[in-house]
Amino acid sequence: MLSTEINDLLVKIFIVALTMVAMGLVMVSSSSMALSDHGYGSMNYHTYAHLARICLGIFLAYIVSNIGIKTLRRFSPSLMMAGLVLSVLVFVPGLSVDVNGASRWLRLGPVVFQPYDLFKLGYILFFAYALDRFYVKRELDGLQLSAAVLVVISFMLLSQPDFGSFSLLVSTTLLIIVLVSGVTKKLIVAGMALAACLVWLVVSEPYRMKRIATLFDPWSDRYGSGFQLIQAMVAEGSGGIVGIGLGKSIQKMLYLPEAHTDFTISVFAEEVGMVGVLIAILLSMYLFVLLMRLSSRLRHHEYLFESYVVFLVANFIFIQFLFNIGVNYGLLPTKGITLPFMGYGGTSVVSHIIMIGMVMSLRKMPLKDVSQSFRRPNVKGAGLIPVV
Repeated sequence: MLSTEINDLLVKIFIVALTMVAMGLVMVSSSSMALSDHGYGSMNYHTYAHLARICLGIFLAYIVSNIGIKTLRRFSPSLMMAGLVLSVLVFVPGLSVDVNGASRWLRLGPVVFQPYDLFKLGYILFFAYALDRFYVKRELDGLQLSAAVLVVISFMLLSQPDFGSFSLLVSTTLLIIVLVSGVTKKLIVAGMALAACLVWLVVSEPYRMKRIATLFDPWSDRYGSGFQLIQAMVAEGSGGIVGIGLGKSIQKMLYLPEAHTDFTISVFAEEVGMVGVLIAILLSMYLFVLLMRLSSRLRHHEYLFESYVVFLVANFIFIQFLFNIGVNYGLLPTKGITLPFMGYGGTSVVSHIIMIGMVMSLRKMPLKDVSQSFRRPNVKGAGLIPVV
């Protein structure tokens, strides 16, 4: 039965995601001890803050999962536009919070959050809605609006500046389009134009060029732009195969900047070694496989919108995971991209947990084994991920 298959996959996805969240709590607790003690007089300050955000994320995910996927579909345009409006408010004086020269955070009363992480939730739902409308009814309105919003949010991310989130959003969207529709001449042209824009954006800003140069030779500026990467490499090298012991990291003692956010995995590598890092990677890969398998089963039975939601969630989470790992191991320039589920970051961990809640909302949907002849769209070049 289809419902049994879906429920089995949902249970596995829930268990794996919860395991990653629990592992992340341990990683954040260990990597933030020195910083918490130095800045707040308590070694557990960041641990409690992270735990509170996890609880908030689980509470909101529970609400989302009970709302149901059909209701989420109905309100997807409103949710995306609400995220866009909140992102615009970052540029309003008095509301934005400046951290390390970047205005990415919004303050509404006592609450400080990053609107982009909330925007992604609405964007995923509306993008899935737009793909469904296009492949079933050949309606372009949704895709055109998605493209317009993508352009607007891209300019805002670059203005903050948040080149890391911009690169992640655009590359993920382009990859998803390629996987869904296949490689076409228009996509090749769009990809080449995007690559040219990215090169220009890097060349036009000296600090970005410096980060690229640092990527290849961090020791050329070992106490400047290369310091963070060098300290991360020291942590990873010190850990070896099995690590020096949980809680015993040296680099987290204020040697490695952002040890509890962007470089959590480096401290984890120092404490539990390559074995622990491989476990984290395998968990992430297993979650990705489970989500893709769920998306495939839904698509096979003609639940296209639901399939695309799961497909988008899988790729947004996994590609961000790869970005963070790439930064930690010197494969990508240093960017402020947290590790999904496992890195410290208020709206980041909350938004990723809510994404799982969006997937869990499928349990409220009545499922039937649908004949593949039912409303099958006629799609040319279905690509690596066929529509049905």
